[in-house]
Amino acid sequence: MMQAPADRALSPATTVATWALLVFRVIVVSSVVLGTPHYPTSTSDRYTQVAHEPGRPYADVEVEYAPGELGVATLVGSGSTSQARSRLALLAFAADLVAFFTLRRYWSRAIAFRYLWLGLPLLLFMYRRSDLVVVAMSVLAIAVSRRRRSATAGSLLAVAVLTRLWPAILTPIWLIERRVRELWVFAAVTAGGVFAWAAFGGVDALRQVSSFRGATGWELESTVGVIVWALTGEHRFESGANRTGHIPDWASLFLLILLVSLLVLVWWKGSRGSSDLAGATSLAAVATLLVVSPLLSPQYVIWLLPWIAIAGRSARRWSIMGFVPLLLTGTVVAGWYLDLALGAGRDQLILFLRNASLVAIVVAYLLPSIARDPTASAGRDVVRV
Repeated sequence: MMQAPADRALSPATTVATWALLVFRVIVVSSVVLGTPHYPTSTSDRYTQVAHEPGRPYADVEVEYAPGELGVATLVGSGSTSQARSRLALLAFAADLVAFFTLRRYWSRAIAFRYLWLGLPLLLFMYRRSDLVVVAMSVLAIAVSRRRRSATAGSLLAVAVLTRLWPAILTPIWLIERRVRELWVFAAVTAGGVFAWAAFGGVDALRQVSSFRGATGWELESTVGVIVWALTGEHRFESGANRTGHIPDWASLFLLILLVSLLVLVWWKGSRGSSDLAGATSLAAVATLLVVSPLLSPQYVIWLLPWIAIAGRSARRWSIMGFVPLLLTGTVVAGWYLDLALGAGRDQLILFLRNASLVAIVVAYLLPSIARDPTASAGRDVVRV
């Protein structure tokens, strides 16, 4: 594997900005732990409910969480709701730091700094969710595989998949890079986890998670959902999320075929390029999943963070394009949680533009004429080994 040139030392101003961003994160997580009024707590409330629910998860009580997140929910929600809020915030903050230091150690200080400022629009809600835990595990798995720690890498990504499913779309990195040991470990741990999961909760446990407890509608924020919501005005709270309309069986099949087809194209294009697959290719793959999914909660854009940061090293435009959906998501969430009363029409417009910006990332990656960037740096953008 080629080595990237040594990173130039960060300027004093950038070093100060890095520390300022870290301190600001400490202030944000402290405000959550201390119980800032009106801070959104839907996840910690749900975790508390799941942890105190009598009966066996999946078998006696329907649960939308995969085994890994069920473990997080049980751990975080075992006490009171205020304790759950604090524990979840500290866990998410710790995961945020793991992702930051992983990028700093295995990629560069500039990429780690980029990761910090990219996350600014999401800080209002980033520490009230567990998404950063899976993000940290995923980026760490890809990083340590470059250091030939195959068992650790494969196991980490498998645990990430058994927690949130979506990191499975990152496995083509190892297929393209011919990291067979990582793939075997990943497959073995994942298969063992799924078998134990089904044995514990029954086969229906898989359905409960994949269908989000049997939900039938499009989530309001999804690519299709925001259009259906705008056209019909109908919405309802179903299975823990705001939804609209009804997803017909043919649409589910079509979206699955579309997702697989687009992911094949994304990874095929990545295999023919010379850039780090953890950068623009992974960014395009995750953006594809978000665009096609009938479920697109605001926190899902957190999944994009490390890949945008890495992609920005080889082409500045990825930082700009990737920042747009983060900024628009932060804007609409601020409106909801700070009672700014944007109104349904403005919410729909912002969400539509956010989704369009995700589509733009996929299109820009797949179309060669758009993909060329005069600001791209020379050489292969890879982890230093």
